[in-house]
Amino acid sequence: MKPLGQWTLEECVETCAKMSDCEDCLLESLCGKGIDVWEPEQRFTKKEFSAMQTLSKLGIRYLARDPVGELIWFKNMPVKDVGGWLSSGDCGTLPREYFQQVQWSDEKPLDINKAALKAER
Repeated sequence: MKPLGQWTLEECVETCAKMSDCEDCLLESLCGKGIDVWEPEQRFTKKEFSAMQTLSKLGIRYLARDPVGELIWFKNMPVKDVGGWLSSGDCGTLPREYFQQVQWSDEKPLDINKAALKAER
């Protein structure tokens, strides 16, 4: 078995998918307990993955964070402006502690449908 630092992303995902829970996982030190999706820049907990599925069923497609840290959901693709994200459709807020990987510095909002599809693999 090669050292963990030499594993590819694909090997990590494959190994993670075979585990029944994180307690016995050799990769726990790399991903952190409860992380079930290996993405180079985005990792989602099981709870966040479940939330993405529910939000998608409600027609909510995008998540973004505003300059003061509010997490905002959108049904239509928002556009980033100096003071925040603008969209022609419905929007609302979610608790700030959710989806910490979504940041104001992101150039694009998180497309939850695409993120959920990646997470299913």
